[in-house]
Amino acid sequence: MASSDPDRGRSGRKDRRLQGGPEGGRDRGGTARGSEARLGGAGSVRPAAGGGLAAGGMALLPAAGVLLWTAGCTPRSTAQQAAPPAARLEPLSIQFANVAREAGITFRHDDCRKGMATMMEQAGPGVAALDYDGDGWQDLYFLNGRDLYGRGIQRRNALYRNKRDGTFEDVTLEAGVPGTGYGQGAAAGDFDNDGDTDLYLCQYGPNVLYRNDGGRFTDITAAARVDGMDYKEPFHTGATWVDYDRDGLLDLFVGGYVKFHAGPRYCPLPGSTQLSNCPPSVYEGTYCILYRNLGGGRFRNVTKEAGCWLPQSKALTCMVTDVNDDGWPDIFVGNDGSPAFLLRNERNGRFAEVGFAAGVAVSAEMSTMAAMGVDFGDYRNDGRLALFVADFQEKPNHLFENDGAGLFTEVSDAAGIGQPSVDFLKFGGGFVDYDNDGWLDLFWANGHVYPEIDKLNGPTRYKQHPQLFRNRGDGTFEEVTSGAGPAFAEKWASRGAIWLDLWNRGVQDIVVANNSDPPALLKHPGTPGRHWLSLRLVGRSSCRDAIGARVVVEAGGIRQTRIVRTSYSYLSSSDTRLHFGLGRAARVDRVEIRWPGGREQSFSDLAADAPYTVEEGAAAVRG
Repeated sequence: MASSDPDRGRSGRKDRRLQGGPEGGRDRGGTARGSEARLGGAGSVRPAAGGGLAAGGMALLPAAGVLLWTAGCTPRSTAQQAAPPAARLEPLSIQFANVAREAGITFRHDDCRKGMATMMEQAGPGVAALDYDGDGWQDLYFLNGRDLYGRGIQRRNALYRNKRDGTFEDVTLEAGVPGTGYGQGAAAGDFDNDGDTDLYLCQYGPNVLYRNDGGRFTDITAAARVDGMDYKEPFHTGATWVDYDRDGLLDLFVGGYVKFHAGPRYCPLPGSTQLSNCPPSVYEGTYCILYRNLGGGRFRNVTKEAGCWLPQSKALTCMVTDVNDDGWPDIFVGNDGSPAFLLRNERNGRFAEVGFAAGVAVSAEMSTMAAMGVDFGDYRNDGRLALFVADFQEKPNHLFENDGAGLFTEVSDAAGIGQPSVDFLKFGGGFVDYDNDGWLDLFWANGHVYPEIDKLNGPTRYKQHPQLFRNRGDGTFEEVTSGAGPAFAEKWASRGAIWLDLWNRGVQDIVVANNSDPPALLKHPGTPGRHWLSLRLVGRSSCRDAIGARVVVEAGGIRQTRIVRTSYSYLSSSDTRLHFGLGRAARVDRVEIRWPGGREQSFSDLAADAPYTVEEGAAAVRG
């Protein structure tokens, strides 16, 4: 939620390509390309001569450091060529409608402010989807604020069970998951491999881990020792489940934000005397935590020994990925107004922070990013996971291409998503094939963080509409927001967003969590004449959720790559099932799976328009 620099937001931007090797690199660690960047509106990130420390103590590695990145990994496969643009289908007119009320979702988020909202009260909420009762239909979990002023206001989170008829019912109290504090983010995952999806909640104050036992949850936070208060910092944001050591048990990475309790509550808006909540630049950062799963419902803090001790983190979304395709999960941490972290898995129980060396710590202009929305996806169908990062108002969103070995180049403007995003404050978003043509499109939700912005005499408003961009199949996107239905004309102060097949129809619906408003449920109308495939992976020697598995689906002359993850977007968590649009292909030629533990499997000749379950080591898939 870093405030933007008004002198940079609308300037012309040039996408920069990193050159590996001794003659290339990020300006050899010398002068940054473009003017100096603002750090949360109050500092700069400036490369030091010879690739030394940048402002704030961040190391900016020269070209030699880039070589260290490539030398430290061995990609298991080379990327395939992207399918030609001719493979694209004609655009469909897809009209999303917000059906939250009709679907029985009566929840309304309350930030519980007293007078003007503080930064903490504007941060959330995220949203989660999980099949908590194991019936094959995704349920929804919404996080809420709490009264922190002793006024006696009672608020709780809400779990809605999918009734499989287009509606939901509130089962929060029956299931035992009301939350225990001011809710921010959620991460769903089966940490004990018992077949029931468990739920971890990030809160202001101690976090909570709910263990799922057949649809009824138990708070086991104290016994598991994962409340996030190890370093006495209460502001927690996003978390992700990850089997970082590939022992078959999901470990837990928890993001820490800022020392809100030690700073001011209100600051003037940029260029104005109007007070509002403060940007993150006025606060010190805190720490992320890595908890190793010991089994038996117990975890141990291994942050320092695993190389994840990163002081001055201002983490929002934390996400599992595999940027160099070596089969070991890496972690991307989107920091708000400070350089992002990319934790490369060293395959020995440790991580190396390589954000600058990989080219994703800052933008192509050497500007820090607010990083409210994060996702990885193979939008070019070349087997390489690109990175999407959402940014603040008057700054563009960012798209980083992956060279296949974990080096990235920002291509936001060339891809057509930079300038159209400048006039919005972007939150939860990422890659989704909304039209089932086999090419990942981009969605993001919008909304400001300063409610008082409406009092200024300017065009920016607190509530904003979401945006949708169609993948043209040639490395570029076109905005289709105005033709995406009435839901895309509605305005909210949106935060978390997820997309999934809520009603098992073979299309991606979108759920948006809004601050101080009801959530939005954007129902997809369908894609006549286009086919799809859904895959649910069940690990055996690998973790049961198969988080970190890499799947390639070949159909209709296109090879699509996905990685199983739950945490992405903004403080949110979603379905582990993988969705593939197939266009006109009525059959799938081949499915290739690399499990988190390293086992590889493949299957051939599957009928489209069906969900399949794949068990690790099984000879066939189950429809």
